Parts: sequence; C-alpha cells; structure tokens
Amino acid sequence: MRKHERIHVTLPIRLGNRIGVVRNVSESGVYFEIKHEIDLADEINFAIEMSTSVGLMGLKCKGIVVRMERKVDRIGIAVCLLSSEFESTDQLIDRSTNHH
Repeated sequence: MRKHERIHVTLPIRLGNRIGVVRNVSESGVYFEIKHEIDLADEINFAIEMSTSVGLMGLKCKGIVVRMERKVDRIGIAVCLLSSEFESTDQLIDRSTNHH
C-alpha cells in the first residue's frame, strides 16, 4: 500500500536543457520519462510546467532519484521530493539549469 495517492498526469518537465514528461505525482514524489539516464541516488533539480487559473506556472523541485526503469525509447525515473515551490515559468527557466 502506498503512503500517498498518485495523480496521473501528462505534464512537461525540465531538467536544465533536457525535457521529459511527468506521468504521475504524489505528495512525496514524481515519476517521469526522459531520454537521458540519471544515476540512482542523484540529487536533482527540476521544474514541472502547468497551466493554472492565473496562467502558466511551474513547480520548482529538488529530489533524489530512487528508481530507474529502462524502456524502449526512454527511461522512467522515480524521484522522492525533498522540496518544491511554485514560481512563474520565467523564473523556472533561469533556475532549473542547475542539475547533475
């Protein structure tokens, strides 16, 4: 049984200059697919972009990679969240470039 309910979504995720797709989120983590490998236990910074009633916003996050699944043309990455905060997308583009 999972600690937190997962919400299935399809949202763009940015890790520096790399783009992927979020498949689900929960209070404690994020699962996304990307074409680049990320090492297990790496601490990463990323931004999830979403439309809201006040316009385009982003969720700036920091987390630790806890699982990696190889798929045919992409890699599935599960991340345990350490922190997250909403920002305007202009701020996200500047700040999400700091990653491993």
